[in-house]
Amino acid sequence: MAYAGFVAWVSLSPAETFVGLPAMVLRYSKAAHFLLYGVMVSLARWAMAAHWAVRPAFLVVVVGASAYGSLMEVLQGALAQYQ
Repeated sequence: MAYAGFVAWVSLSPAETFVGLPAMVLRYSKAAHFLLYGVMVSLARWAMAAHWAVRPAFLVVVVGASAYGSLMEVLQGALAQYQ
């Protein structure tokens, strides 16, 4: 849950929040998103491994992370309208 909160903060923060980051990091935002959500899927998969069979857990994790990522995109668009 804490990592999901971190991802939400990173995803929904205004660009001014990241002024101190090197320009190279900011140029590769798609790769950064891929890394953030890849770590989220890995953590969720690891947390669920003890409870479910391998295949259903993987599908639930991937669908859940995709839904969370879609929600972040919708919220980013909604916040962009108010800035």
